[in-house]
Amino acid sequence: MNIVNSHLLLLLIILLPLIGLIIIIQKRYKRRFGQYADDNFWEFYFKDWSFFHFRLKAVLLVSAFAFIILALVRPQWDNETQDIKRSGLDIAICIDASKSMDATDIVPTRLQRARDQITAFIDEQKGDRIALIPFAGIAFIQCPLTDDYDAAKMLLNSVNTNSVPVWGTDIGKALNVAGSVFDKKTKTKVVVLISDGEDLNDSAVKEAKELAQQGIIIYTMGVGTPEGATIRLTSEDGFDVYDNKEITTKLDNKTLEKIASVAGGEFFMITPAQDEIQTILKHISTQESSKLSSLRISLYKEQYHLFAIVALLLLIIETLMSTRTNKSNGRKPAGKASATGLLLLFLLLPMLHLKAINLPWSKALTNSKGGSAYKKQDYQKAEQMFGKNSTRYSRDAVLLYNHGNSLYKLTKEKEAAEAWQKALNSNDKKLQSQAWHNLGNLQYQSKQYQEALESYRKAVLADEQNMPAKANYDLAKRMLIKQQQPQQQTQNQQQQDKQNNKQNQPPQTRDQQQKIDKKEDAERILKALEQKEVNDRQNRQASPQKSNNNKWW
Repeated sequence: MNIVNSHLLLLLIILLPLIGLIIIIQKRYKRRFGQYADDNFWEFYFKDWSFFHFRLKAVLLVSAFAFIILALVRPQWDNETQDIKRSGLDIAICIDASKSMDATDIVPTRLQRARDQITAFIDEQKGDRIALIPFAGIAFIQCPLTDDYDAAKMLLNSVNTNSVPVWGTDIGKALNVAGSVFDKKTKTKVVVLISDGEDLNDSAVKEAKELAQQGIIIYTMGVGTPEGATIRLTSEDGFDVYDNKEITTKLDNKTLEKIASVAGGEFFMITPAQDEIQTILKHISTQESSKLSSLRISLYKEQYHLFAIVALLLLIIETLMSTRTNKSNGRKPAGKASATGLLLLFLLLPMLHLKAINLPWSKALTNSKGGSAYKKQDYQKAEQMFGKNSTRYSRDAVLLYNHGNSLYKLTKEKEAAEAWQKALNSNDKKLQSQAWHNLGNLQYQSKQYQEALESYRKAVLADEQNMPAKANYDLAKRMLIKQQQPQQQTQNQQQQDKQNNKQNQPPQTRDQQQKIDKKEDAERILKALEQKEVNDRQNRQASPQKSNNNKWW
């Protein structure tokens, strides 16, 4: 026997005070009656009242409550055999853990962004087996092939640039180890390589060709920027030659592209929206679509429905039972209780047809179906479920957010953006932050870096713990600077051309300009002389002249 929700058994403690209340309620009622009337009137006053039925109804209610609790704990017994289909696909993930992955040209670091991408990839897996291989100067198997995704993610989070004892970057060894983890019976084998592409031993392409001959497909993901960033090496890390020196590390996407091309895969650059994950999954699904195997397992049977049925029957019996007898005046008060019981049954019947009426819990049921469909990557069904409720509950921010996610998966970016915009009315700051982050990713894909920068900023303001939004903010800022550099260069070039045009005028035009300037200067000089002569003439006529001996004539 197995109990799924064993912690809910604590609710049975509530039954103890209820049972005690049933025991003492009649004694307390009779004692209070004796305060106002003689005990001899007890039988006469309650001649048409049955305390036995009263206690029995209370016991039925308490028992029904107990069976409801037992149904909630989900007891399981008896084994049943199920055939579970799983894809015959094994995936080996090689993650670069060399010192260059500490570079911050991808915020917060290359390694952290790589871990985020792998986590997102694992979350999308359904039944496939995952292996984890960190590498630097050497490579080793951190996690063998497993379908325990929680364990794989736990081991992934422990990977850092000190996990591999030998420094350097040998992608060829990583691919060699990845090829050794696969079973020979596995039909489809896939390697996902995440690195900055700096292969110090130049053996990666050769090893990729050998894996391709074994039918292994390699997808590569580049993390970093072509401009690169500087990292500081110390003797404590084993770099005696480069002690306390800074070196520049850059993304070598050409090597990664060549590895993917020779092994039948494809190269992807890591982006904030993580669309490359969905693209890789689509490629993988085409490889495995006709290669399914089944696994027969033994499971416990769910038995909660038995307790739920007993609880329902007890509630119906309690409702049909009356506390009055049929002694007085030939009355049949039980008829009213029977009518009440039939009414209860009538109200319970619609539970079998939840889709026909808008019951309070139909919203949660539809959302649950939409969430299940989304996890199964059935985005069309998820969009229908969320869209059905979004028109009915237009102010439910969580519902609108989920509807936007489904629309985005169906490449309906415009409708998804509208849904996320409506979800921003939520009072939940974390939900607001996620909605702004998704809008920023959408704008980033459209190369609207200015708008994306603003969306990421609002996402961080709404929730300071949203680390992906902070990282994407820095990435969008760099892309905006790159986008504006050609425009600034064009403007500078235009200004330079204008200056050059002024300096490089034809000789004839320059001579003509000089002649015009000389002519204008001559005219100004002549006018000045003429004016001076006129002024002198006027002075001689209006003023007496002096003689040589300073006497007036």
